[in-house]
Amino acid sequence: MNKSIIFVLNNFNIGGPQKSLLSLLYNFPETFNVDLLVLNNEDTLKEYLPKNVNLLTADKQFSLLMLNKRNILKSIIENYSINSNLSTNALYFLFKNSVKSNLVKEKQKFWVDNKKNVKQEYTKEYDFAIGVSGGHSIMYIVDFIKAKKKVGWVRTEYQNLNRNIEIDNGYFNHLDLVLSVSNKCTEKFTEVFPSQAKKVRTFYNPLPFKMYNRLFEKNIEHQRKQQNGHKINIATISRLDKDKGFDMAVEAAKLLKINNYHYMWEIYGEGPEKNNIQKQIKKHNLESNVVLKGFKFNTGEILKNTDILVHPSRYEGKSNTIDEAKYYEVPIVATNYPTVTEQLSNNFDSIITEMDSYSLYQGISSLILDKTLRKEISKNLKQNKTKRIKVYEEFMGLLGTRIEND
Repeated sequence: MNKSIIFVLNNFNIGGPQKSLLSLLYNFPETFNVDLLVLNNEDTLKEYLPKNVNLLTADKQFSLLMLNKRNILKSIIENYSINSNLSTNALYFLFKNSVKSNLVKEKQKFWVDNKKNVKQEYTKEYDFAIGVSGGHSIMYIVDFIKAKKKVGWVRTEYQNLNRNIEIDNGYFNHLDLVLSVSNKCTEKFTEVFPSQAKKVRTFYNPLPFKMYNRLFEKNIEHQRKQQNGHKINIATISRLDKDKGFDMAVEAAKLLKINNYHYMWEIYGEGPEKNNIQKQIKKHNLESNVVLKGFKFNTGEILKNTDILVHPSRYEGKSNTIDEAKYYEVPIVATNYPTVTEQLSNNFDSIITEMDSYSLYQGISSLILDKTLRKEISKNLKQNKTKRIKVYEEFMGLLGTRIEND
């Protein structure tokens, strides 16, 4: 008999946690019905959900309880007639913190102080409730969901999140299991929360190929198309934010152009840094070499026609894009962020550079100049390709772990 399960996300827009969840859901049996709750009701990716997933709509008060910055003044007004206390407190919060740039800790405290003003929505009791996005999704399942077992998900190295440790530890105390996307993230999490160490298990993000095949109804096995001209095709696939190192990427692109390399660099993704990146591209006259392509769901189609994937991140949990590039045997240039060696080996399946634009340029230029090196890396990727078969069984096995017997 199937267990009842609910996944909770802060939002269901473009992002690594959202896509990795979708990849996981496509590994579930089609007869297994699951619930998915989006707290702020931003659900851009809902069209890609499997048919056996029931998308739930959270009360709009929760978007305000999260202090979701999108249309927050409109949210305050809309919620006033429903919950005047919450709306008034949110408005006061905005005025009080108007000059602060990072409000993560303040938002945590706002949730704790104001959750009593919001009623529990769902009376159904689940076997498993899973906070997929960390942060508010974990707070929600602890405070508002009835479940026999509650599970949190750690998506990156905890130290990078600038969160209130005391508040988070209080919520982790109510969890039965914590999933982590990499061994490095598991290690870093237990350094901060040693009392939670027995609860943590590493579960690598599943690759999305079942999802691609079912959604796009075609085989997306590695099949490179004939390239036009002699330009090297470079791609970066990532959310456009400051942590992803696009300042280094644009500087590296400038050095490539100055040194007369023939290349086209396509950047796929959306995010808050989009305008800044575009300005830097224009500033350095790179419009004919570097192009922002926006979001594309099927990254397999991108990678099939890419010569080099560049991943200039400052930190990651575990990169979905790198795993996909490895599957498609695409040579990778990545910066030496702390978890990179859990996925890549320098001069074997990638070039790992120092965390600066000149080193990134050197790594890219070495692959452009040395076609033999690119072929050798692709060969190594092909020979060491692994594919997880029983993702669903692995996941459900972790959920059934008896932590108390460890």
